[in-house]
Amino acid sequence: MSHTVDVFVDELDGLGLTVSHAHAEAVIAVQLRSISSTMGISELTARKYLAEDAVRELAREAAVSIADEQPGADTVALPRDTVVSMPLLGRTIAGLAEALRVHLANDSADVTANRIRAIAGELSAAGQILMDTPVPSAGAVLPRALVVRIARYLEIVVDILADGGQLPGLDEAGCAQLAAAFGDNAAELRAAAR
Repeated sequence: MSHTVDVFVDELDGLGLTVSHAHAEAVIAVQLRSISSTMGISELTARKYLAEDAVRELAREAAVSIADEQPGADTVALPRDTVVSMPLLGRTIAGLAEALRVHLANDSADVTANRIRAIAGELSAAGQILMDTPVPSAGAVLPRALVVRIARYLEIVVDILADGGQLPGLDEAGCAQLAAAFGDNAAELRAAAR
């Protein structure tokens, strides 16, 4: 199953998306159960029907489900159409930096490398856009795809912390507070993107 998971992760990575191996495995397991149920065969036998091309297609379908993020697009070049207040943008940038720390503490090396690359890219995009924002300003106007993508990155960290992930220097209560703050921030970003 590890090769199948690697194919799924690699296909999404090629579209500019990151996913943990655990999440990819869960998506594939759902697909195997569906094949097994539909065909009346065991999940082990169903694996034969989940060829590499089918796994790549499954990954592309997963990417379509997050089409609002415009996977693979250069977010700095996209139209800037979503106003984000300066306090929310500040919390978001701080949240992305903390997200990097959570991934470093909880993910495998390959997932960490992909997530760091993705999050660093969004931090860079936010910084480049902020550089063009007049001061004083009530908010920065960001591409909607960037706002939605960052919200998803923060939601991934909420899931990691909810599943028992840790951040050095924080106890369980601190991790719960951090997860709640990330969840609130992601919700505000999604509301701004509507």
